[in-house]
Amino acid sequence: MFWVRFRSSCIIAVLAVLSLVLGGKVLWGVLLAVSLIGMMELYRVLKVHRGAPGAVGYAAGILYFVLLLCGQQGWLTAFFIGFFLVLMLCYVLTFPKYRSEQITMVFFGFFYAAVMLSYVWQQRQADM
Repeated sequence: MFWVRFRSSCIIAVLAVLSLVLGGKVLWGVLLAVSLIGMMELYRVLKVHRGAPGAVGYAAGILYFVLLLCGQQGWLTAFFIGFFLVLMLCYVLTFPKYRSEQITMVFFGFFYAAVMLSYVWQQRQADM
């Protein structure tokens, strides 16, 4: 079991370094995928990964990365407010299926996974 994990971690490390060296859209795509996987893992623990809150979180992650790719950082504040409003609408419309803690974690999970990882790409773009 150790050797399987060791081998997979070596492969992931090589892919991470390769995507960092290539930069650009390759790094953007890798970070988007890693963000969505991280959000999926968190949403799975919260049991919202197949529900409406999870779909809103995934869509927000994808749209956020598209905004960054298109250079529309001026719209980010409005986007974050819109994401919060849509998530709150989802909570109200699906009440009492989801608890407020689950919705809160969907909101913060988006920032933890997508927004935090996007700074790697943004910094790489600034260096170029």
